[in-house]
Amino acid sequence: MAHEIEHDSTITIRYVQADDEFAGKVNSLRDRCEQGRTVRIVRVENDGNTLVAKGTTNENGSYSIGYDVVETAEYRARVTREVLRDTQKHTHVCAPDSSPTITVAALP
Repeated sequence: MAHEIEHDSTITIRYVQADDEFAGKVNSLRDRCEQGRTVRIVRVENDGNTLVAKGTTNENGSYSIGYDVVETAEYRARVTREVLRDTQKHTHVCAPDSSPTITVAALP
């Protein structure tokens, strides 16, 4: 019987107004769960979330994704579940996570 191991991941988010970019980091005790992860930035709305930008973490788990905020809104970063190894005997995955929601104000 195969076993599955899920490695925890957490993601942070901030908006750097001077650079017009979202930035943050994916953290995990497993390096492979930090590197090369696809990060999705979503605008949080009453009727659901809208994908506004996407990027990839670097070798340290950090990301910066350019996006010009044109209206004040709430945003969140997400990483999805990622399979590291999948054999008949072993399945190792990086857990998904969503950052806390942040409010970003558009500049006048």
